[in-house]
Amino acid sequence: MNELKNRLSYIILGQKGGKNRVAIINLLRERPYNLNQMSDLLELNYRTIRHHVNVLIKNEMVQSSRTGTYGEVYFLTEDLEQNLNVFEGVVDKFDDILSSPDFFKDLIERSHECIIILNLNEEVIFLNGSAQELIGHTLRDFDNKKIQIFESIKDQRDTLKNARNMDPVIGYDTVFKTGSGKTVEVSLTMDRVLDNDNHHIGYSIIARDISHRKNGNGKQTRRIADLEEALKERNGDLKREKALRKKAEKRA
Repeated sequence: MNELKNRLSYIILGQKGGKNRVAIINLLRERPYNLNQMSDLLELNYRTIRHHVNVLIKNEMVQSSRTGTYGEVYFLTEDLEQNLNVFEGVVDKFDDILSSPDFFKDLIERSHECIIILNLNEEVIFLNGSAQELIGHTLRDFDNKKIQIFESIKDQRDTLKNARNMDPVIGYDTVFKTGSGKTVEVSLTMDRVLDNDNHHIGYSIIARDISHRKNGNGKQTRRIADLEEALKERNGDLKREKALRKKAEKRA
């Protein structure tokens, strides 16, 4: 039982996607379903369902009818069926964490990623500590005024437009403008923020400074260029030496 609890804790509490795995297990408590049925009922795309089902199979929570891809259905393993009280205990702990505002506040504040929340008017309404350090602004700076975060207003409008159209911006490299007027290169993810009724209420930005990476790439490029130049010079010296040697041999 402890071993089952450890496995459940790992795939629900210890990994991203715990909420979806709980939903799949609860659905399969009713009866077996195939992947397409689970995708429709849980309103998750097919690839997401398949990924989480594979994780559950690997951890011996779910098993397959093994009748081939077409018509193949999935159901809970006997071990999990007989110990659903263990599953419910882990889920209760998971729900306690998710329902704790202090947990999320502490998690966000401690994050090394820059986290910024905008309202629908594109006004900044939240900055964590890393964001304040990165862009050189405090939340008070944004009171009753709209301050441009992106160096390029076009970049800002394009990323917001994509997020508004339910097309999350992931791993996008751009440039932020800091409070001191300097710029910083960042890689960001932007998405919509929804309330409990699934209404669009704002935008989230998660960004990290990639200046060091860019600078490192620049140094590496320059070093490669220097090495190539040195190699060319060396090859030229060798050709000249070879030509002189041939001339000396002819004279001899």
